[in-house]
Amino acid sequence: MPLYLWLLLVVLLGSGYVRTVPLDNEANSHSRLDWTDTKNPNSAPNRHVAVHLFEWKWMDIAAECERFLGPMGYSGVQVSPPNEHVVLDENPWYQRYQPVSYKLISRSGTEEQFIDMVNRCNAVGVRTLDFSDHLCNSGSGGIENYDDIYQVRNCRLVGLPDLWLSKEWVTQKIVDYLNHLLDLGVAGFRIDAAKHMWPEDINKIIRMLKNLREDIYGPNHRPFIYFEVIDMGGGSIRANHYSWMGRVSEFLYGKKLSDVVSNNDGQKLKYLRNFGSDWGLLPDGDAQIMIDNHDNQRGHGGGGSYLTFFEFRKYKIASAFMLSWPYGYPVIMSSYRFDRNNDGQGPPSNDRGETNDVPILEDGSCGGGWVCEHRWRQIANFVQLRNVAWGYPVENWWDNGDNQIAFSRGDKAFVAINNDDYSPLDQWLQTGLPAGEYCDIVSGSLINGRCTGKQVTVHQDGKALIQIGNLEQDPIIGLHINARLSA
Repeated sequence: MPLYLWLLLVVLLGSGYVRTVPLDNEANSHSRLDWTDTKNPNSAPNRHVAVHLFEWKWMDIAAECERFLGPMGYSGVQVSPPNEHVVLDENPWYQRYQPVSYKLISRSGTEEQFIDMVNRCNAVGVRTLDFSDHLCNSGSGGIENYDDIYQVRNCRLVGLPDLWLSKEWVTQKIVDYLNHLLDLGVAGFRIDAAKHMWPEDINKIIRMLKNLREDIYGPNHRPFIYFEVIDMGGGSIRANHYSWMGRVSEFLYGKKLSDVVSNNDGQKLKYLRNFGSDWGLLPDGDAQIMIDNHDNQRGHGGGGSYLTFFEFRKYKIASAFMLSWPYGYPVIMSSYRFDRNNDGQGPPSNDRGETNDVPILEDGSCGGGWVCEHRWRQIANFVQLRNVAWGYPVENWWDNGDNQIAFSRGDKAFVAINNDDYSPLDQWLQTGLPAGEYCDIVSGSLINGRCTGKQVTVHQDGKALIQIGNLEQDPIIGLHINARLSA
């Protein structure tokens, strides 16, 4: 069975004209195809989590697909924009989002290296259509009023110029570029800053895209599409203006979950029992989810109280819940370290601004300033748990009325979390699992039949004694049937 990984790309587009008729009911507009297939990540069977290898080079991504992402069950890799870009003083990360051509050459590598990466990862998917609009009715030409739907979609985002999509030859050039990427074997696209473009203009482009390569994905598969629409509630542009065409990045997910894990405003883990659309989030099948991304970990893009790798204990708790809870399509952020007083700092580089390799250390972590959250045992092992538990419901919910929770995913997996500051978790709990000895995948891993961490005994009645200290660095237990040592 081939491994399908999807690659995320950035393409700079724009909507260069002002509409005269508002689309007040955009979520219900017609003249559209059935877009269900564009919400499908086109993953290989039993793979349900992607990773954003932010600012990695193509050669490093290719190697990471082979040595880690594939074996650990990741479904996809999101990459930085592959096309030629400006070179700015001090080489900030955002220069990648200022392209100068559609040539596949960037500080991540050449077109040949890009193609090699796609081939070696076996159809990694695609990222971004980055829309910064070209013409505007505001005095400055920039966005002056974010409550004005016309300015948001027709004016320049932070002063950046863009392309005029009312011109057919411009649209065709973009479509040709994206179709070339599909010919190379990519599986989908993320549309960056989608709220700055009219949905029908995006629709026009998507309808002109080819199907995915049949030799890789089988017949009649559409590209995976998801949109960056920062909808924190109450704005003039809403996520459901775009969710009919694909998934939408649900920025409220990371904020709300971060608030709960951080106990902001009296939030407690027990409230997560119905976490999802009941909390005002998008429907499950419309949502792409994450704890943080490259923007909001720097305070941009809906940034605020999002957890990041800087708060690593809480970040692991939030990640464990996200990966074990049946909602949305998760993308793990894989970062590099940066000075929090310099949010434009580019990736680890040499004196010429060339991105450094990602060194893998003896313990499996990354060196050289690369954080590699996707390699943290507590996250990578939960990717496997999500794959095992996929399609099974939440059952056997338990909480202590505060910040200790536990639940099973059918008879396939069990998770317990202790986020209490003062109380250890020490309870006999129903795991839903078959009887046997299990390896806790948080404190260790099952390697060659041996558990390197805690072991938990599940008795014939499905119950187990679950013990998690309140001072533990990893106050989580994760069990699943593929980590059973003995029956």
